[in-house]
Amino acid sequence: MLASSKDLIDAFGTSDQKLVCQEILEKGEMQVSEQERVALHETVFRDIASIVAEKTVNPNNNLPYTITMIQNAMRQIQFSVNLSKSSKSQ
Repeated sequence: MLASSKDLIDAFGTSDQKLVCQEILEKGEMQVSEQERVALHETVFRDIASIVAEKTVNPNNNLPYTITMIQNAMRQIQFSVNLSKSSKSQ
């Protein structure tokens, strides 16, 4: 489906298709489906828990905490994942 020249001029200020495509690529946002967003959220959540588990030990028995224990604790405190930041920076 193609837009008419009038629609392109109204939306982008030009009817030149190359300029319109360039503006879309530079300023546009990629739409992500709900399934992809959930999968990305779970991956980042798991990555954060993995990083924390690598760096912590239980002081009572000097054994490392498991990733599952860290994930459960993160859910319990309602840790929110910021998808715009890397796992390591969170």
